[in-house]
Amino acid sequence: MPVSAQALYQQLNAECDDMGVVEIENLMRIYGACAQDDIKILEAKKYITLFEIPETWLAYINDFVLNNPKMNAKWLKESSYSKELLIAIPNALILARVFKGYVTDRHNIKKPSFQTIPMTISEYYRCETLEKKWIENQNQKLIGNKS
Repeated sequence: MPVSAQALYQQLNAECDDMGVVEIENLMRIYGACAQDDIKILEAKKYITLFEIPETWLAYINDFVLNNPKMNAKWLKESSYSKELLIAIPNALILARVFKGYVTDRHNIKKPSFQTIPMTISEYYRCETLEKKWIENQNQKLIGNKS
């Protein structure tokens, strides 16, 4: 693989969000026409997957989870392109922030604890939907008990 494609891959890893999605349009402006060839090489070698959504210059880094195994759950944010990722690549592997329980600190204050686990984007949305339904159920029970 050419050195320019390797450098572009490193830059894509540096520029991507917490779900492995990166806007290629900005990098194309910086690197110019040679970046188009390098992007085609990276896609052919399965390093990245381009979104097949019209008018978007987005790519998913296929080895994002392998490249970032120890990402801290405390700082993990959902991508602004997560819905597009779900539509374009439903089996994309992402790092998800999952509630682990409560931890008591030295001042006896309970704080929520999270962990980072790999899962597909479709599993992530399924879990998020189930969690929202569970919270709504709990709220309905609380409201029903007060009446």
